[in-house]
Amino acid sequence: MPFTVIYDACVLYPAPLRDLLVRLAQTRLFHARWTDRILDETFRSVQGRRADLSGEQLARTRELMCKAIPDCLVTGYEDLIEGLELPDPDDRHVLAAAIRAGAQTIVTVNLRDFPTSRRSVSLHYTRTCPGIVGKALLGCNKSRALCPVLEGRSRCLYRGTTG
Repeated sequence: MPFTVIYDACVLYPAPLRDLLVRLAQTRLFHARWTDRILDETFRSVQGRRADLSGEQLARTRELMCKAIPDCLVTGYEDLIEGLELPDPDDRHVLAAAIRAGAQTIVTVNLRDFPTSRRSVSLHYTRTCPGIVGKALLGCNKSRALCPVLEGRSRCLYRGTTG
């Protein structure tokens, strides 16, 4: 069984990174998971900064993400939130979801929000940024991990963008 990671909302916000992370998860070298609350936070931020995107478009993206990764939604974590302590109390739901999912890693760019000195007794997790995940996957299986990167890059070039 591959290791399990929780994607924090901050890594799902930028469309190119979200696309890459979903594609990497489709390699099945690891199991990516998130919660409805994480997706709510992600798409609230997108909608707040991208008035050109309709609610229907964002709902479709959300639906496609969930269809792309089997068993991606973590549920039943809410009862753990109150017992957790993090610098930003609003991030406790991410840690609670990681505990419930048995995740080994939280993928986030906000490393300071998940200090290793406050690890939960229930979960021996690491927190890492998306680039480290990509490097680790390349080390595990270069051909399977590289395909999503190249697919995403060729899509950007085809559309005339670089990111």
